[in-house]
Amino acid sequence: MKKKLISLLMIPILCLFAVCSFHFVKADTELGMVQVNLHTDGQLENSDVLKNMPITLTSTTDASQTFTLTCEDNSNVIKTKKTIPLGDYVVSFQLPKNYEALSGVYTNGPRTDTYVQNGNVVTLNEKYAYNMIYINIKEREEPQPVEKYGKVEVNLHTDGKLVESDVLKNMPVTLVSKEDSSKTYTLNCQDNSNRAELENVPFGEYIVSFDIPEKYEVLDGKVGSGVMGNYLQNGDTIAVDSEYAYKQFYINVKEKKEAATDNGSQNHESNENASSSNDSKKQESKDPNADKKKSKSVKTAVFVNSLFFVSLSLFTGILTILFYKKTKKS
Repeated sequence: MKKKLISLLMIPILCLFAVCSFHFVKADTELGMVQVNLHTDGQLENSDVLKNMPITLTSTTDASQTFTLTCEDNSNVIKTKKTIPLGDYVVSFQLPKNYEALSGVYTNGPRTDTYVQNGNVVTLNEKYAYNMIYINIKEREEPQPVEKYGKVEVNLHTDGKLVESDVLKNMPVTLVSKEDSSKTYTLNCQDNSNRAELENVPFGEYIVSFDIPEKYEVLDGKVGSGVMGNYLQNGDTIAVDSEYAYKQFYINVKEKKEAATDNGSQNHESNENASSSNDSKKQESKDPNADKKKSKSVKTAVFVNSLFFVSLSLFTGILTILFYKKTKKS
């Protein structure tokens, strides 16, 4: 009876053991390994991109069941152990700022795989080999602004006319970018034409800067009938906005007449001062002879006066003697 009771008790124990064994075996066969390969332009290259881009697998049947795969080096490959249950998963990842994901097919010998995009669903069904996931990216190329260039021509007029002179040759005209004052472009005239040209000037607005020669002044007003606009002043702004035609601008100058008059007066005064100075010097150089002549004249005058008084005294004496003799005879 005792043996029979023990046998009856062993039956549920064996059944429980069998169920547990079946459960553990089943659980083990439902786990798989995953390998993530990150390609750059279709090639597996060493970089730190995947190391900074964790891959998350989220079960399609249980959103709370997630697995995050991380790369520990610059190999751009992640290999997990047999720890992820087989099934369908949503792949999610956050690309670095300057990268973008590429689609397409990856072929490696007889094996062909489709590159996975963020949000795609993958099926893990390999029990004994890695379940492969391929992601392809490339560095995003920021569109570079297309810079356009124009041509500029400056014409220097004198009293409203284009005449040959060396004024513009000695008066460089500088264009200073309003957007970036460190960008400057200088127009130089190489001859007496009073015209200067410059190509390859980037589109934009520029401040016109120049220094007028000392004897000249800038005039304003319209260029000709006004069709060509107005004459520019120092500090005015122009816009370079044409690739095919010169941006022409005009500067009008005239010679300062008052400056010439002042110079003439100064020269006249200088000449007068020089003449006066020369006269003074001449007079100073003649002073010694003049003193001698003056001294001689004084001596002559004294001598004549003395001679006069002596003659007068002799004449008076003679008259006195004659008068005395006449008186004595009578």
